[in-house]
Amino acid sequence: MKKIFYKIFPILTVALLTTLTGCLNDSDYDNGINGIKSGVQNFVEIHLTSGNNSNVINEAYDVAATVQTEEVVPIVLTSGPATSDLTIDFIQLTPTKTDPLSPTYSALLDSMVNNWHDAAGKKIDNLNYPTATQLVIANENNKVVIPKGSSVGYIKININPTDFLGKTWVIGFKITGVSDSKYTLSNLTTGIIKFNIKNQYDADYLCNGYRIRPGNPTEAVTDEIRRLSTINATTVQDPKFGNYSSYHVNVEVTTTPMIVGGVTCYKVNATPVDDTGAVKGAMFTTWTGDATADPAPPTNPTDINYYNPVTKTFVLNCYYFSGAGNRIMYEVLVRQ
Repeated sequence: MKKIFYKIFPILTVALLTTLTGCLNDSDYDNGINGIKSGVQNFVEIHLTSGNNSNVINEAYDVAATVQTEEVVPIVLTSGPATSDLTIDFIQLTPTKTDPLSPTYSALLDSMVNNWHDAAGKKIDNLNYPTATQLVIANENNKVVIPKGSSVGYIKININPTDFLGKTWVIGFKITGVSDSKYTLSNLTTGIIKFNIKNQYDADYLCNGYRIRPGNPTEAVTDEIRRLSTINATTVQDPKFGNYSSYHVNVEVTTTPMIVGGVTCYKVNATPVDDTGAVKGAMFTTWTGDATADPAPPTNPTDINYYNPVTKTFVLNCYYFSGAGNRIMYEVLVRQ
């Protein structure tokens, strides 16, 4: 049976309410209780949130190019169940920050954007707006039908999750009519939803490791919380190269198995890049590092550059080129 969780929370200070539904809650998804199929790595996760990141609903999808139907906005009766089928008309709002559909919508958008921050607390400015081909209204003729005996109906959208990976998206809706005015809706006329889709490796990790520069003491990273962020369905970006933040590491989880300590893990392709995404180095095939530093060297020198799906741990050993000699990175990142 499909497991549904309902959360209701305010989006706007003018009392607009939105309920978002999903198959998993955060702890279920993070702990692998639901949504992870044995042997399947390619899952993505959809987040639908209100004006901040305090309420998040998750749903896991296979990344195959399959359109999913999502119930994203509930239309709720506060006057009791409908005694006959009730029809709600609505329109989708598709503004941009520079060319809003209306001044009212622009003001709403600006007020909510001021409260939107990513997992690291950084304000989100790079909002994206789905095109008509990316996001299709699933309700016939833009109508929500609340059936007799019920108090809720949903605005539904059809999306392919893989089209939305790694970015923050905004959609809006406006209620334009009710077939019977004697019923009272909890929703006001206009609402905004922000959502992003991330892959299953996008999360906070506890990083221990270091960077080695020839002729310098080993530069340690100790118990540092890092957010590995989505690049595509199977790749996340480590924001640092050891203790160095000007270079990052793109980590692609492959389907190639490797056995580490009796556990089936998956090889990764770890690629150091700069802020522009230009490749600046590569990964080692045999451990190279400081035998006296933490974390300890791997038991076998080839037990590097892999993902352990049981402990949800990345072990990375990379290098980037420098005129003074290669810089070496060794990190162990454990999901929190």
